[in-house]
Amino acid sequence: MKNNGFILLEVLLSLVILGTVFVVSFQALSSYTRITSSSLNLNSAEALLQELTARVSINEFGGSANGVKTDNSTTSFSWAINETDISDTEKQYEITVSWIEHGQAKNLKSTTEKFQPPTNL
Repeated sequence: MKNNGFILLEVLLSLVILGTVFVVSFQALSSYTRITSSSLNLNSAEALLQELTARVSINEFGGSANGVKTDNSTTSFSWAINETDISDTEKQYEITVSWIEHGQAKNLKSTTEKFQPPTNL
């Protein structure tokens, strides 16, 4: 006698396989979304850091400064510039960009030096 249907064991095994594939796919999608979000935040922070470095080089900031910039998304970036005198003609600037991502504080730092020729030549 030939049976044209599936037996219960075959159906249960198929459901286990499909469930496993679904869970793994969902975790991969979740990881991809988190990584993409982190990437976008890091790119925005790098762009802000480059902008601030350029502004330091054209003497837009006279000493230490700080501020907040909100990106197109809901991420808010705070920044700080700390100026340190190295010599009479040289200054060092430490630029820090900070943000909150997935409940954790993240930051990106850069240090640059600037030479200013003496004015009494």
